[in-house]
Amino acid sequence: MPEPDALVPPQPHEWPVVAQAVIDALDAEVAVLDRVGVVVATNLAWENRATHESAAAGAWVGCEPGSDLVAALGAAATSSVPAREALAGATSVLGGSMRGYRLDYDADVAGDPRNYRLSVTRLPDGVDGALVSHEDVTWHTSLEGQLKDRAAHDPLTGLPNRLLLDDRLRTALVRAQRSGHVVAVMFVDLDAFKAVNDALGHAAGDQVLVAVARRISRACRTSDTVTRFGGDEFVLVVDDVDAVPNVHRVARRVLEAMTAPIVVDGAELYVTASLGVAVADPGLPPTSTTAADLLRDADTALFQAKAQGRNRFVVFEPAMRDRATERLATSTALRQAVARGELRVAYQPVFSCVDDTVVGTEALVRWLSPERGLVPPAQFLDAAEDSGLIVEIGEWVLDQACRQMAVWESIAPVDFLIGINLSQRQLADPNVTGMFRAVAARHGVDPHRIVIEISERSLAHDPETAERTLHNLLGHGVNVAVDNFGTGYASLAHLQRFPVGALKIDRYFVSRLPGDRTAATLVRGIIGMARALGIQTVAEGVE
Repeated sequence: MPEPDALVPPQPHEWPVVAQAVIDALDAEVAVLDRVGVVVATNLAWENRATHESAAAGAWVGCEPGSDLVAALGAAATSSVPAREALAGATSVLGGSMRGYRLDYDADVAGDPRNYRLSVTRLPDGVDGALVSHEDVTWHTSLEGQLKDRAAHDPLTGLPNRLLLDDRLRTALVRAQRSGHVVAVMFVDLDAFKAVNDALGHAAGDQVLVAVARRISRACRTSDTVTRFGGDEFVLVVDDVDAVPNVHRVARRVLEAMTAPIVVDGAELYVTASLGVAVADPGLPPTSTTAADLLRDADTALFQAKAQGRNRFVVFEPAMRDRATERLATSTALRQAVARGELRVAYQPVFSCVDDTVVGTEALVRWLSPERGLVPPAQFLDAAEDSGLIVEIGEWVLDQACRQMAVWESIAPVDFLIGINLSQRQLADPNVTGMFRAVAARHGVDPHRIVIEISERSLAHDPETAERTLHNLLGHGVNVAVDNFGTGYASLAHLQRFPVGALKIDRYFVSRLPGDRTAATLVRGIIGMARALGIQTVAEGVE
């Protein structure tokens, strides 16, 4: 084997052969131009096209600039190529004013629509001339279109996704400014959809989502945009509406479309939805309402629809945004308050109407804020529930109450119950029973001394989970009371279904006694019903 310095470099005359082999291997039709535009070489694909066009092989080598080059480009690219544009681009590249030029165009070949791409690229520095390539990019264009379509649509339902939603909504807002018509956004969220996935599996849940997507689409006009926002959320863009009442009509049609059962694997499922609606005011400047603003406001209205009992639509009002802002600020401050130890537990006694003795007490959480002072529970418990912080707070209140019970017992024997409020989130927590047992055991408190107080609303939210949790707690000796009874969230059948030992009559009725005859009649009815069922009653708000 010779030494490296003995290697002989290729002779210059060999390079054109190598270069020709390289361009012959390309599928694209390639021609090489010198610095003045004369065709100095073509590859096999170019020659095959030229031969197909009834020209002799190699006929384009040596073509002069101008009409000859146009003819060469035309023969290689079919007669439909915009040859003058191609020549102008090639001339600019050869003249040095452009580094490269690309022309995409469509042509009909024997009734078959095709997509072509013509490129002119300057040769590397130090080499005068340019490379012309022409290729059929129909397959690539089709694939690119499919990828763009998939990127903009939900694969499960086929609906536009969030990417396309933003574009449609921005376009609708611009159009509304010109026409003076109304554009609205509807945020649609299925009620208790998680129960479908939990009970039947995600495959069944997907079938429900596809069915819901079809129903919502049929309920809307063809000019509206229906998108799947994510999970069980859909967003509608109601465009080009002449009046707000027409937006309401679309919302009602969507709700009505959900009333019929959805059949999944032979089983009938009933699914409802809550809608939040935000309407852009066409009278305002274009920059005052953005797509993000409408989505945010519709989501805020959706929160109100959920809070009002679900299966309804709520139209956004500016006051809702203020409340949402306040809720966020309260949630943030409350999280800091928990970390700083600003929460307190107050104990409200329960007296017997027979002998005025204390028969129980209720542990109530209070927030003593250095900035706000004593914050009423009504101002922070909803924020705690929404953020999930209520689970941590609830466990802390239970721990404090059991600790206090142990202190009272150490001073003198006490014979009364202590009530602890259980939130909706805690009721759904599979670990709540174990948590109660652990806390009671830690402080040596008999579970029979604890009364779990549940609101009617929590019972009605997910009756199956509530029943399971309450029976588990009852099995460990914990008592159950229904708080704020009479506000209408639960049916009387729940008194038979759930292991309820006491009813706490809502202060709304108690505060109207004895002057309000209707309230008095209702309270007497609750007491009579409770006695017949062997359930105790407690009047709230007698203080």
